[in-house]
Amino acid sequence: YNGTLKVTGAAGDGVGSGIINTAIIVASQMADNTSGNFAAKACANYSYKVNGVTYGGWYLPSQYEWLLIYKNISIINNQLIANGGTALGIGIHWTSTEYSLDSNQAYVIFDSGATGIFTKDNTFYVRAVRAF
Repeated sequence: YNGTLKVTGAAGDGVGSGIINTAIIVASQMADNTSGNFAAKACANYSYKVNGVTYGGWYLPSQYEWLLIYKNISIINNQLIANGGTALGIGIHWTSTEYSLDSNQAYVIFDSGATGIFTKDNTFYVRAVRAF
């Protein structure tokens, strides 16, 4: 949500769809407000520096990618914590998958792994991913 509820066409929902959805969302939303901040833009702009190397190319995962993350949450959390990161599973997280091509709603993932649908003007957590 970037100040206007709109359909972006980011309906991809498979492995690799999150990166495409993120690009679609950013392009669509930036046309309305170039200074705004929203879930997909926060992920696309994210970078992480380790030992002098900056890692970019982050994106908002699709609904399916989030479900795969959830299925492997204990392994991922162990790795995140071991590397100084924050464990997943704290609150509701946005996905990059729109509910339908004629809706201003998108899918979210709950702590339980269940999915839900909310209008894009709600405030939930965002988790950027880099590769699948």
